[in-house]
Amino acid sequence: MKHQLTAITTVFLLSLFLYAYSTEQEVLYKEQDGVRITYTKQQRAHTQEQVMEYLVLKIENRNTHGVTITWKLDLWYNDLCRTCDQPSPTGYEFTKTLQPGEVLEGNVQEDDLMLRIWYRSVKPTSDVVLTRFEFTNLEVQQN
Repeated sequence: MKHQLTAITTVFLLSLFLYAYSTEQEVLYKEQDGVRITYTKQQRAHTQEQVMEYLVLKIENRNTHGVTITWKLDLWYNDLCRTCDQPSPTGYEFTKTLQPGEVLEGNVQEDDLMLRIWYRSVKPTSDVVLTRFEFTNLEVQQN
């Protein structure tokens, strides 16, 4: 009985730790023409020796009509823009159509350039860190 109680307590504490480890407060990036863009920082353990931190995006259409949004994602690492001034197509240009009330939400477990941005390496540690990101030329058009 004592071993079962210890195991249950361990599982509970581990799940509580993992929940706190992988989620943070949602931060507003931008709100434009009824479209709200927010992000959270989340960590993902790719292996025991490799843990990365990402910004996971959420794009929400708060309008009563559909919209099409377009943007180019510009990323600065250590204050140097790695995606700016590149000829099109860059792989960082996006167009997405959202229905009224639709929410797109990234997932830290999925490789998705549109909704997940690499922030930094937690393990092994690295000096490279995302210092800025921007939805350049963000346009919201009513459908």
